[in-house]
Amino acid sequence: MRSFVLVLVLALTTLSQTSPAQAQDPACSPQAIEVRDATIGGSLVLGAYATSGFLGALADEFNHGNLPAIRVRAQAAGQSGAISAQLQQLDALLGSGTLNPADVTVLQRLRDLFVTLKAEADALVAYASSRDKAQAAAFRENRKKAWEELVKLMGFEPAVAEVAAPGGAMLGMPEGH
Repeated sequence: MRSFVLVLVLALTTLSQTSPAQAQDPACSPQAIEVRDATIGGSLVLGAYATSGFLGALADEFNHGNLPAIRVRAQAAGQSGAISAQLQQLDALLGSGTLNPADVTVLQRLRDLFVTLKAEADALVAYASSRDKAQAAAFRENRKKAWEELVKLMGFEPAVAEVAAPGGAMLGMPEGH
């Protein structure tokens, strides 16, 4: 995942810098920029979807006693760190002054989604460390909020959204609830 984030970071950094000479380049045409933006946005959404699924799977496996706390903490903390790097790059891009208002709106939604995913990962780390029910509740709340935004961004129909939802909905709750 870390290498994926680094590649995405490099791509965003490279693609967001357009010199005056490049402005005359056909690769910088409105159509090329639209394709570039759709590719970047799609990659960000896919990364958020994969992160959500991974955190849910970690939570489920921990909740069922299949993973030790140390592994859950390490893997969830790794996700949190990768998300932090992603947020730094999104902040740089959003602050660059090179985006049109529509792109700013979409990237801000994605940034907010990654903030929620980071809170989800951090709550999982805290719960794996302490078994504090408040941390489990924070995980579930952020999981729900992130999933609702992902459903909108991905355009899932309700039936698909229900089946495709990430795990973790029962973190910290007794079996059978």
